[in-house]
Amino acid sequence: MGRWDELPLKRSPCSGHLRRATAYIIRRWRAATDGLYRKAILLNAGLPTAPELSTKPPCVPALRRMGIRLLTVATLSYLTLLGLLVWSEPNLVYPGAVPHEQDYVRRPLDTEEVWIPAADGLKLHAWLLRSPNPSRTILFCHGNAENVARVANGTGRKLRDELQANVLIVDYRGFGKTGGAPHETAVVEDCAAALQWLADMSGKSTPELTIYGRSLGGGIAVQLASRYGARELILDRTFDSLVSPATRKFPWIPVSLLLRNRFESDRVIERCQMPVFQSHFAADEVIPLECARALFAQVQNPRSEFLEFPGGTHLTPLPDSYWPALRKFLEASDSEQHREAERRTQSTPSEE
Repeated sequence: MGRWDELPLKRSPCSGHLRRATAYIIRRWRAATDGLYRKAILLNAGLPTAPELSTKPPCVPALRRMGIRLLTVATLSYLTLLGLLVWSEPNLVYPGAVPHEQDYVRRPLDTEEVWIPAADGLKLHAWLLRSPNPSRTILFCHGNAENVARVANGTGRKLRDELQANVLIVDYRGFGKTGGAPHETAVVEDCAAALQWLADMSGKSTPELTIYGRSLGGGIAVQLASRYGARELILDRTFDSLVSPATRKFPWIPVSLLLRNRFESDRVIERCQMPVFQSHFAADEVIPLECARALFAQVQNPRSEFLEFPGGTHLTPLPDSYWPALRKFLEASDSEQHREAERRTQSTPSEE
């Protein structure tokens, strides 16, 4: 005989019944323990444990109702917040620079205070910084948190002295000493009135003037240049469209649907045939560098330049290297315009 563990096993006639009975007991035990576990959860939650609800726990309808209530509250809160943002858009887009009397006490030399009539009769406050021997005339469109005095004592004075230029800085409605309430159409028309006043004062046509725009003022400057032309268009820390930086700042808001003051420079800059000089700080936290690059990609004139500075913020003063680069650009622009004038003169047949 072999070893006991090598003997063939004989199946008992009762083994099948035993297996089925064991499986039945296991199933019943599992069902019983599942029911007790579910009942314990319901009791701890303070919910009823009716037998007819054992297959579908009674907490499901209650949770569903609670979820609907929470979703309704969240939706109403979100819509209320959107309504508040739409209502407060003018304050967000045009915070303005609160004028202080001490700002206007300090005024650069050879600066004249002027009041320019807008299209609707509103008087626009402006400063004209005169150069003794001006080589060009510049209209400066400032940002949404600036005013005439602050710009004149900083960038305005540098523009006049570095470029030997007459510089007009205007406060559009809602800014500085100018009254009224700002919105996109109105502030663009205000600057158009200032542009025409400057042309009349200097005895030039609007295409002979240089337009400078910083930040929000860049959106205004692009619209002016596309409508009236300009000798050069200079942009500093501006955007392709106000929708673009606003969307990045508020990604959870449908900015493209709600924003009314859009300043869509990327849609009109293609009509600007003059050379464009654009500058931007790489680490600008208000208007990302990508927004500025997207605008410059639409510029048509091949003599245009984009100047990028490392680091910086939206309020960092322009570095000293900015002014030689700008002068070089303007000198090249002047030379090209002289050559074009000579070519036009030579192509014009002389009268006998």
